[in-house]
Amino acid sequence: MAEEIKIRIRREKPQPRHEAGHSHEQSKHHEQSKHREHYKDLEQARAKASHEAVSAREVKVHNEDKSHQPQQAYVNRELKEMAYQRSLSRVRRSLGPVGRLTSKVVHQPVVNAVSEVTAKTVARPSGFLGGGLVALLGTSIYYYITKHYGYEYSYTMFLVLLGAGFVAGWFLEAFYRLFRLGK
Repeated sequence: MAEEIKIRIRREKPQPRHEAGHSHEQSKHHEQSKHREHYKDLEQARAKASHEAVSAREVKVHNEDKSHQPQQAYVNRELKEMAYQRSLSRVRRSLGPVGRLTSKVVHQPVVNAVSEVTAKTVARPSGFLGGGLVALLGTSIYYYITKHYGYEYSYTMFLVLLGAGFVAGWFLEAFYRLFRLGK
């Protein structure tokens, strides 16, 4: 197929125009002289390149210049903050207007700091476990007493027991950590 294309191109190649006063022989001679000049220039370039070329044995390898090598990049606070801000802006672009506004409010440094502190102190699993258990057992006992003795049931007692159990769970976790670290 490639040969056919080459042949076709050669056949379709337009013949040089013969201007008045130029014969076909003269144009052919002119093309050959151009070809010879090009060949001479090529030979001169090759000779110059071989003359200036240095063999691999003569080349000494030196240690590379350290100033051009990339420096070791350490992750610091600034770099982390830049990456954080870029990822926030990238995610915010995909959110709607309400989500974008909520994200801007929630990710303010003050709100973020308060959230981190409360996550470490308030939202402890031990607090929830203690609160749930005390609220379950306490309201069960309270319900039995109110029904047995005829008192009126107060629904706020559940919240009081839940809060007391939550604080008790915190203290139990603190004592556990204190004694575990002491050993």
